[in-house]
Amino acid sequence: MDVKPDSERMDIGDVVENVDTAATSNQNSQTAKIGDSTESTSEAGPSSASASEEPMEDEGDHNGPIVMIMVGMAASGKTSLTQRITSELMRKGTPPYIINLDPACLDPPYPVNIDIRDVVKYKKVMEVYNLGPNGAIVTSLNLFATKFDEVINIIKQKRKTHQYVLIDTPGQIEVFMWSASGSIITESLAALFPTVMIYVTDLISNVNPITFISNMTYACSMLYKSKLPLIVTLNKCDAIDPTFAKEWITDFDAFDSALQSREEYTSNLASSLALGLEEFYNKIEHVVVSAYDGFGMDDFHNAVQKSVNEYETVYKPMYQKLVEEKKAKTMKKQKQQLGKLKKDLHTSGDADSCFVVPGRDAGTGMTLRLDNESDSSTDDEDANVKEENEEESFSQVLNKEATRRSEKYTDDQGQGASGASSKI
Repeated sequence: MDVKPDSERMDIGDVVENVDTAATSNQNSQTAKIGDSTESTSEAGPSSASASEEPMEDEGDHNGPIVMIMVGMAASGKTSLTQRITSELMRKGTPPYIINLDPACLDPPYPVNIDIRDVVKYKKVMEVYNLGPNGAIVTSLNLFATKFDEVINIIKQKRKTHQYVLIDTPGQIEVFMWSASGSIITESLAALFPTVMIYVTDLISNVNPITFISNMTYACSMLYKSKLPLIVTLNKCDAIDPTFAKEWITDFDAFDSALQSREEYTSNLASSLALGLEEFYNKIEHVVVSAYDGFGMDDFHNAVQKSVNEYETVYKPMYQKLVEEKKAKTMKKQKQQLGKLKKDLHTSGDADSCFVVPGRDAGTGMTLRLDNESDSSTDDEDANVKEENEEESFSQVLNKEATRRSEKYTDDQGQGASGASSKI
């Protein structure tokens, strides 16, 4: 692999531009591409998702728009479902605010307000960092996450004109499974707005029990990773009867029976996973929809409202508790650092341990001293006298040793001379 030298390596500033500017320019130039365009355009008015700026009354008692994050495997129908939801909301006169987080999307079929493609250059990321498509998508989202505070500020400004925010994401589900950018996005949104995770999976691939239990495992993992309400959305019911999937979600025996009819070496593992996870995923809200013909949109809307109520009663207090715990930990750490500082300075921590005395300028116009310092100017003189005495004592020792060595040398010379005389 050829790695570019540091001089050619791209800085984040070269990839990430101003989100607000990109959103504004894209908002003015984007046109709607919504299915059933004749019906939705005639009833919704302007096709742009940001065209309606009339203040609308917010549903519920929350303090912001309802944020729906579309997640799921590639080809599950996330983008098509985003298009269908947009069409339905515009038909009701409540156009959503739409954010596209897929940097590799060629042409979204819905009007985009904030587009990651206007901010992060996906192909440039591949070129500069020598990454493949999947790695470049994850890296692009990591770069975009560094500017997500600006996205939050934009959403705050739209809370009186938009009831819903739709966020379309790439098929690289690992972004929200372990990547830092996924945690930044979900936690930043959930701290301020009612946020719901929409896990989209298609019924066609879930005919295979192995694929089904894999999707349920992903859904459970994402539910507990994000700590947010999650709706399992079974898409593409127009192409296949969804009865089997609804039965497998709620009845382990029915799933196990279908699994045992398939002679695959992974059947035992899938059966064990289903047995362990059944009590988790059969409690998750799930709906059957079709992004193609709009089937199940009413059920989907009801499930979203139910999840918003769950957010207000369960998840929001939990997030507030986490924030309070974080503040408490920060205060505790600060106290520990202060105590360590006092200990290093040999102070007792009392208010009288430091006070102003002349002759000790602290650099701020104040003069300080520690409690082991004397407030008498004679202390310095005493210290100088003590140092002089110590120097004198040390000199005396040196002189004494020099005298001793001189006397010894004289004695040795005298003994040598008398011995020589006797021999003569």
